[in-house]
Amino acid sequence: MIRAILATPPAVVANASADEKARVDEILRHILPVSPRRLGLLNDAAVVSSLERYELERIAVPTLVISVADDLFGTFDPARYTAEHVPHAAAMCGWATTRK
Repeated sequence: MIRAILATPPAVVANASADEKARVDEILRHILPVSPRRLGLLNDAAVVSSLERYELERIAVPTLVISVADDLFGTFDPARYTAEHVPHAAAMCGWATTRK
Protein backbone atom coordinates (compact mmCIF):
# COMPACT_ATOMS: atom_id res chain seq x y z
CA MET A 1 0.00 0.00 0.00
CA ILE A 2 2.83 2.39 0.75
CA ARG A 3 4.32 1.95 -2.72
CA ALA A 4 1.03 1.75 -4.65
CA ILE A 5 -1.05 4.37 -2.88
CA LEU A 6 1.47 6.77 -1.35
CA ALA A 7 4.05 6.37 -4.14
CA THR A 8 6.77 6.06 -1.54
CA PRO A 9 9.50 3.45 -1.50
CA PRO A 10 8.67 1.15 1.45
CA ALA A 11 12.30 1.33 2.63
CA VAL A 12 11.85 5.06 3.22
CA VAL A 13 8.98 4.41 5.62
CA ALA A 14 10.81 1.47 7.23
CA ASN A 15 13.70 3.81 8.05
CA ALA A 16 11.46 6.66 9.26
CA SER A 17 10.94 7.78 12.83
CA ALA A 18 8.08 6.38 14.90
CA ASP A 19 6.20 9.68 14.52
CA GLU A 20 6.54 9.57 10.74
CA LYS A 21 5.41 5.93 10.62
CA ALA A 22 2.36 6.89 12.70
CA ARG A 23 1.63 9.72 10.23
CA VAL A 24 1.81 7.26 7.32
CA ASP A 25 -0.58 4.89 9.11
CA GLU A 26 -3.01 7.77 9.72
CA ILE A 27 -2.90 8.82 6.06
CA LEU A 28 -3.62 5.24 4.96
CA ARG A 29 -6.55 5.02 7.40
CA HIS A 30 -8.08 8.06 5.70
CA ILE A 31 -7.49 6.72 2.17
CA LEU A 32 -8.39 3.06 2.55
CA PRO A 33 -10.43 1.36 1.32
CA VAL A 34 -9.94 2.79 -2.15
CA SER A 35 -13.03 1.12 -3.65
CA PRO A 36 -15.43 3.99 -2.76
CA ARG A 37 -13.09 6.31 -4.69
CA ARG A 38 -12.88 4.07 -7.77
CA LEU A 39 -14.99 6.20 -10.12
CA GLY A 40 -13.23 9.37 -9.03
CA LEU A 41 -9.82 7.80 -9.60
CA LEU A 42 -10.87 6.62 -13.07
CA ASN A 43 -12.11 10.14 -13.83
CA ASP A 44 -8.82 11.65 -12.62
CA ALA A 45 -6.88 9.28 -14.89
CA ALA A 46 -9.04 10.21 -17.89
CA VAL A 47 -8.70 13.95 -17.26
CA VAL A 48 -4.94 13.84 -16.68
CA SER A 49 -4.32 11.82 -19.84
CA SER A 50 -6.15 14.36 -22.02
CA LEU A 51 -4.84 17.66 -20.64
CA GLU A 52 -3.46 20.19 -23.06
CA ARG A 53 -0.34 22.18 -22.19
CA TYR A 54 -1.14 25.05 -19.83
CA GLU A 55 0.53 28.38 -20.60
CA LEU A 56 2.79 28.33 -17.56
CA GLU A 57 4.63 31.43 -18.77
CA ARG A 58 1.47 33.46 -18.13
CA ILE A 59 1.40 32.72 -14.40
CA ALA A 60 2.07 36.01 -12.65
CA VAL A 61 1.75 35.10 -8.98
CA PRO A 62 4.36 33.70 -6.62
CA THR A 63 4.55 29.96 -7.25
CA LEU A 64 6.05 27.18 -5.20
CA VAL A 65 6.56 23.85 -6.93
CA ILE A 66 7.46 20.89 -4.73
CA SER A 67 8.37 17.32 -5.60
CA VAL A 68 11.01 14.75 -4.73
CA ALA A 69 13.13 12.71 -7.09
CA ASP A 70 12.01 9.36 -5.70
CA ASP A 71 8.26 10.06 -5.87
CA LEU A 72 6.89 6.91 -7.47
CA PHE A 73 4.05 8.85 -9.11
CA GLY A 74 6.69 10.42 -11.36
CA THR A 75 5.99 14.05 -10.45
CA PHE A 76 9.61 15.17 -10.28
CA ASP A 77 10.26 15.84 -13.98
CA PRO A 78 6.89 17.57 -14.54
CA ALA A 79 7.47 19.66 -11.40
CA ARG A 80 10.90 20.68 -12.60
CA TYR A 81 9.44 21.54 -16.02
CA THR A 82 6.76 23.65 -14.34
CA ALA A 83 9.30 25.48 -12.20
CA GLU A 84 11.43 26.20 -15.27
CA HIS A 85 8.48 27.71 -17.17
CA VAL A 86 6.65 29.70 -14.48
CA PRO A 87 8.34 33.10 -14.22
CA HIS A 88 10.37 33.45 -11.02
CA ALA A 89 9.32 30.03 -9.70
CA ALA A 90 12.73 28.43 -9.98
CA ALA A 91 14.15 30.61 -7.20
CA MET A 92 11.47 29.32 -4.85
CA CYS A 93 11.72 25.62 -5.70
CA GLY A 94 13.24 23.05 -3.44
CA TRP A 95 14.46 19.82 -4.99
CA ALA A 96 15.14 17.10 -2.47
CA THR A 97 15.25 13.37 -2.31
CA THR A 98 14.69 10.91 0.47
CA ARG A 99 17.23 8.49 -0.98
CA LYS A 100 20.39 7.93 1.01
